[in-house]
Amino acid sequence: MQRVFFIVVMLVVKALLAASDSSAQSAPETPPLKPDNKPATATRAPKSDDGQPASNDSSSIQSAGVWYIPSSLASWIQPSSWGTAVELGMNATSGNSDTLTLKTGAELERKTDRSKTEIDIDYAKTSANHLETQHYALLKSRQDLFLDRSRWNWFTKQEIAYDEFKAFDLRWVVNSGIGYRFTDNEDKKLTGRFGAGVSREFGGPDNRWIPEAVFGADWKRQLTEQQELKATFDYLPSWSNWTEDFRITADLAWEIRFDQPENLRLKVGIIDRYDNTPNGAKANDFAYSLLLLWKK
Repeated sequence: MQRVFFIVVMLVVKALLAASDSSAQSAPETPPLKPDNKPATATRAPKSDDGQPASNDSSSIQSAGVWYIPSSLASWIQPSSWGTAVELGMNATSGNSDTLTLKTGAELERKTDRSKTEIDIDYAKTSANHLETQHYALLKSRQDLFLDRSRWNWFTKQEIAYDEFKAFDLRWVVNSGIGYRFTDNEDKKLTGRFGAGVSREFGGPDNRWIPEAVFGADWKRQLTEQQELKATFDYLPSWSNWTEDFRITADLAWEIRFDQPENLRLKVGIIDRYDNTPNGAKANDFAYSLLLLWKK
């Protein structure tokens, strides 16, 4: 015990000495005075071998403007750089039948001149007469890298799906490829996507990694100043069997913005998930919702 205490004391003393040395080194030095009581001329910045002033590595990286390297980690962490939306909806009945439906979710978006990052979370749970009839959670993320400010972009998508009424416990999907923006203006946006990836189901009868192709489209239409329609479609066939082993996902949302408060919206959402190989479960899952959406 005494030996441990002695080691701890020595470590504390060593840390205090190191701190004092660092503070002494960081203290500014007063330039020596010349005989005429004028401060000495400041020393020039060191130069490189070619005679040019040496520059800081981090500043040179930022000035280079490389599109695939974030300027700083702080720009990703700051909440002000992300657009946020939180949605919540509930429906309940009581009497001859007792039902309760809870639907919630969140959306995060970060957009710059060079890239766009989106994170989407959906959760729903439904019970009828105290028996669960629906329970799922979806986590989707996507990043688009715009190539040389053209209509082409490189995308990467991930999706993690939990569904209590599926044959598996968890499904993980990751894919990547190229996209092309056919229309990109304030009122209408249409992007097509093509790529490849893999998917795997955990805790089910088929736990293989399955190579997949991906054909997708994203559509957005500003109907009026207060109404907006958005849709996303993905067709994911297996490379080995395009006609019998495939999945389809579709998401449609209609948002209506209120006058007051401006951040509050009404959202009508439809999600359709079709799996052609359900392994004993139903192939199609169709969910619709009416939600209040707070959007910043």
